Amino acid sequence: MASLSRKLITGFSLALLCFTTLSLPTISHASTPSTPTYKFEFDGNFTPTIGSATFGPSTACPAWSCITSGIFGTSSGDGYWQWAGASGNGPGLSLGSYSMSDTYTITIKFSVSYLTGYSRILNFNEGDIGLYLLSGHIDYYNYVSSTSPIYAANDIITMTLTRNPQYITLYTSDSTTSTTTQRFQYASGSIARVSPLSTLPFFTDDGGEFSPSGKVFSVSIWNDRALTSTEINSYLYTPLVPSFQFSNSVSSAVYRSVQALDMTMNLPGKSTYLVNGKKISGCSSISNSGSSGSYTSRCNWKPSLHGINLVKVVFTPTDTSFSPMIVSRNYIVSSRSGTR
Repeated sequence: MASLSRKLITGFSLALLCFTTLSLPTISHASTPSTPTYKFEFDGNFTPTIGSATFGPSTACPAWSCITSGIFGTSSGDGYWQWAGASGNGPGLSLGSYSMSDTYTITIKFSVSYLTGYSRILNFNEGDIGLYLLSGHIDYYNYVSSTSPIYAANDIITMTLTRNPQYITLYTSDSTTSTTTQRFQYASGSIARVSPLSTLPFFTDDGGEFSPSGKVFSVSIWNDRALTSTEINSYLYTPLVPSFQFSNSVSSAVYRSVQALDMTMNLPGKSTYLVNGKKISGCSSISNSGSSGSYTSRCNWKPSLHGINLVKVVFTPTDTSFSPMIVSRNYIVSSRSGTR
């Protein structure tokens, strides 16, 4: 029979375990540039294709009471949800059950029928402040507006908004190219924050500034990163083909003299340099620097063996959907020509 003290200790331990288990927060998986945290394609339903967030009617428009119709359809094989006859606060489409930081990326493919006045796109519950279409221009009222392109009613727009502690940045497509281009950038300050919101309304406004009809084709959200323009266009259009190479053609070095081993690559990540199978001191997991598809890293190597030395570099991309890559080169290490 267990002693009273053992029973008390066991009971306390179980209670502590239960308390600890119940107190653990729900954490969303980390995204990569090529795999968002949440993705919706509206192929006949609101079910996410990635993640566990939800789309549905907002509390202001329960059971889609603010629209006369809401239907799913397809255009050139692309699914969409279409609303019509919106009144009150607008179509009431609202994102819920998500977890997002104040650094994020939201990509939307959509069209709206009304551009004469303000037509809300994203509503961060900042009163009148937010992202709109105004007379064909995309506008973050009342801070910054795009000068181009100028959209017409029912144009299909691919738009990406990114936010980090420094900036909010907007990228959109135009009718002539299959890419998105940066349209404006503004100090983020306290605007466009998603993290405090229990729901995030799309195309919905409590001041009647919304489009009475429109379509949404897809929504992709990265809850923890602000993508670069290269990453955005790689995700939306042409998948990025990783490249990784030595920056120059030098293949010789001098014994006990510093030789810079420079690498270039087109995506962010870390490089580890090895010579003859051993890591070079100070050259492990070096983060590259750069942006928009052009990144570099450097290892300062001081050869300690004469003759042929095999230098190998292992590059591990930040985007874990890409596998690590390896390049190598033989260096002929010669004696110094002079004295110390």
